[in-house]
Amino acid sequence: MQSFRAHERGANAAEYVGMIILAALVISGIWASGIADNVVEKVTCAISSILTGEQSCSAGSATNEFAPDPSAVVVESSQNESSSSGDVNIDVGYAKGGAGVTDGAKYRITVKADGTKTIELGESFSGNIHGSVGDKIDSEVAELAAELKVKGEVNSYKVESWDCDDGSGIDCKEFLRSYAEQIDNRQRTGVQVFTSGSNFDTNIPIPPSERITGLEGTLSLNAALRFEVGVDEGSYTSKAGAGLEGEIKGGVRREVAHDVDDNGNTGDVKSTTDSYFYAMSGKADAAVELSVKETEAANINLSAETTASGEISEEYSVERDADGKLTNITFKTTTGYETSASVNVDGGFNVPKTGESDESERVLGSKIGADGKTGREIETVVSIDVAKLSPNERKEIERYVSSLNSKSPVFPSAVINPSEKPAANDALGKIIHENGVVTTSEYATINSSAESKIDLWIASYSTKESAQQRKLLNQSYLEAPGADGTRKYVKNKDVP
Repeated sequence: MQSFRAHERGANAAEYVGMIILAALVISGIWASGIADNVVEKVTCAISSILTGEQSCSAGSATNEFAPDPSAVVVESSQNESSSSGDVNIDVGYAKGGAGVTDGAKYRITVKADGTKTIELGESFSGNIHGSVGDKIDSEVAELAAELKVKGEVNSYKVESWDCDDGSGIDCKEFLRSYAEQIDNRQRTGVQVFTSGSNFDTNIPIPPSERITGLEGTLSLNAALRFEVGVDEGSYTSKAGAGLEGEIKGGVRREVAHDVDDNGNTGDVKSTTDSYFYAMSGKADAAVELSVKETEAANINLSAETTASGEISEEYSVERDADGKLTNITFKTTTGYETSASVNVDGGFNVPKTGESDESERVLGSKIGADGKTGREIETVVSIDVAKLSPNERKEIERYVSSLNSKSPVFPSAVINPSEKPAANDALGKIIHENGVVTTSEYATINSSAESKIDLWIASYSTKESAQQRKLLNQSYLEAPGADGTRKYVKNKDVP
């Protein structure tokens, strides 16, 4: 009994002093690391949530909260597009104008960082009006031409998607094998649809995971300058030339995502996303052309061209749920370059223009061509989950969304330089800096296409098939703000 009580006596004074010193060191380390602030913030958030019934403070600053979701990171995509277009063009000398319609379809497979895949089938119909003014200076051996074009276009589209290899029971390979005919039929456009016969089956009995309908409007302005030199040998003409081209484009888009029931019927609205986008691009090319004259009115042209181009684009998107409540805003900036090579064969019959004996216009002709492109893209995305913000922060975001500034091509400074701590009086910048999920990704792109065209006086009809591949080479994201307020990029380890 005595021995047992000796053990109950407790620590002596020296042991107490040692424990106090150890506890002080641990507490100091925790405080210096910033963990204490995070714990206090989370406890305060939890208490406030219980009292108010809603998430009333910002998400914590743990690094993994700022890492991109692997199920949302596309590491590879393959897309095939087909289109059929009809155009009417009128040439009145210095000015040209016209209108056209395009029937389009696409088939796309995306692979996510978590190994899941999505199959997308889309259809679209667009109409455009376009016009241009231009002039040229020429001599017997050289020609300098300049042209200014403007184009407006409205595009209506629908996209259905099936998630597969994700545990939902849909196997991607089996899906593609079982419905190969239906997928192929959905890629037919224009005249192909009317010549397909009665066994034109496009029905896929498995309901899609999601159905999106969209409407998009764009306006573009293009300026081109071209210089050519040539030699006319009577029976043939050879030319060599180079050109510069620049374009600016802006547009708006609305997408509505719908649920789909077990019978494949469109259900309730899941979300609505409004986007505003702008792009600026430039291109330089060099080309050679050989034109063989069969008669005075008929000729065949063979041409080859190589180009180098670059583009900078911005897109700002606002997503709302079925009740119209703001849920997410996204800023995307993309810079890219591309090199390409193309060959074309063009033949037709021409007649002299009225009153201009040295000029002619085509009355009947056809053209076929193919090209290949390779390039790189750098894409930075800043996304903010509005549901995680405090009421005051949500109000600030709503004010920005409702303002004219949000529709302009000038992004907030915190989006342009998201790693740096914003100014103390920049309320919007502070929200973006502390809550934005920021990723920067590098992609390799490969594109190829083939096109055929038939001209009949002022009208033309063309078909185009294209294939695009896009592969993620690497991706980094910004960690939580550090003690100095800045954020640092780290490599996304979920990317293969």
